[in-house]
Amino acid sequence: MTVYNTSPHLTSPHRNHNFILSTILILIASVIIGTVLMFVAYSLPVEPMRKNVAKSIDRLLKEDQNRTWIGWRPFGYSAIGSLTDSIMYNNATFINPENNSVIYNSMMNPRAKIIYDNEKNNTESTSNYLSLAVSLGEIKTNEQISIFEYPRYWHGYLTYLKPLFMLLNVQQIRFFNFFILSALTLAVILRFFYITNYKYTSALVVAFLIIDPVSAAISTFYSQMYYLTLIALVLITFKNNYFLKNSRYYYLFLFTGIITCYIDHLSSPLISLGIPITAYLIINSGSFNFKQNLFSTFILSFAWSVGYVGMWAGKWITAYLLTGNNVIQDALNRVSLRINGENATWKFVFSHIHDYLRVDSHIIPILFILCLLIIIIPILIFLTVKYKKYRISQIIPLIFISLYPFIWYAVVQNHSIIHSTARRLLSISIFAILSAVFKYNEKN
Repeated sequence: MTVYNTSPHLTSPHRNHNFILSTILILIASVIIGTVLMFVAYSLPVEPMRKNVAKSIDRLLKEDQNRTWIGWRPFGYSAIGSLTDSIMYNNATFINPENNSVIYNSMMNPRAKIIYDNEKNNTESTSNYLSLAVSLGEIKTNEQISIFEYPRYWHGYLTYLKPLFMLLNVQQIRFFNFFILSALTLAVILRFFYITNYKYTSALVVAFLIIDPVSAAISTFYSQMYYLTLIALVLITFKNNYFLKNSRYYYLFLFTGIITCYIDHLSSPLISLGIPITAYLIINSGSFNFKQNLFSTFILSFAWSVGYVGMWAGKWITAYLLTGNNVIQDALNRVSLRINGENATWKFVFSHIHDYLRVDSHIIPILFILCLLIIIIPILIFLTVKYKKYRISQIIPLIFISLYPFIWYAVVQNHSIIHSTARRLLSISIFAILSAVFKYNEKN
């Protein structure tokens, strides 16, 4: 007989073998369902997609020359995200002339790529958009076109991007993105204000601004993590009591990690963990003691991580079994590079983030964030322990979560150097630290 947790708190997975078994079964089912959905996506007719994307190719090429949605960049990151968007559109519309197998293409994810003789012309973003234009037949080139396979990721976004491209062009998708994301953002802000207060809501709004919702509406790539984070917040804020029962929060974060891996390109995946788990603690931490809150933080983070890593490994194994290609070894090599890559030092990581968080050489938010972490965290801990010990159960877990982005930078240094999207992870630090400050100042 299964014993469920009837208290509003989490049960430790090691106390019940059903947690382990259910987690394994969920991962296996997710891999199977994800694979079938990819088969369906790659079975759809590609020509309507190509026609709709071709309608937007001139706009996309122009945007590649000016990658901001406004001329003034107050936080240095109002970018459209053209590089990865071009890869996604290329994957969605490519017709493989060498292999028309649905199974092979859905696992190996091929796209067209220009091979330049002159390395000076080979900027990765321009290469990808020109490759897309050439693949669609909109531009002629004398450069060599090769087939580039990208099997390390699931590319689960194709399960909705391909059907959308059958009906809409890029500008139309952006139009709908804007209204849907605006509605979700407004719903989350209003609900969060209703169940907390204006202070915590303002902290959440600041986190959203760092994520940059306008770029999320414009960029298919950026919108993925923002959508998933908003949906997780909707579930937490509207159905908190439901998820508190029978350890359902464990499964919510497990599925969030699984879906993050399925749709994301290793951009800023931690957002779908850090922002929701901070919201969870703000809403619930006052009901539990320090040990329970710290345990919740660990278990929910563990659930998300198991879902993310397990689903990712599932793609490598599935692709290897279905195609015979050594995807596992290739993926492990790339993971090693991302972790230990050349020149991957803390100095390079922070200098790279600095380059994207500046205006005319004047650093704006990076100093603010570092000051919060370096100065406010020790002060909060000292004051909490000495004067407000009853707050330690709520403050310490939030401070721990604020360090998540820097743990990510430490583990995935090479990727953080190369991709500017890593700076969005700082939204977690801001949200958690501001919330910790507000928790400290609350009346008992």
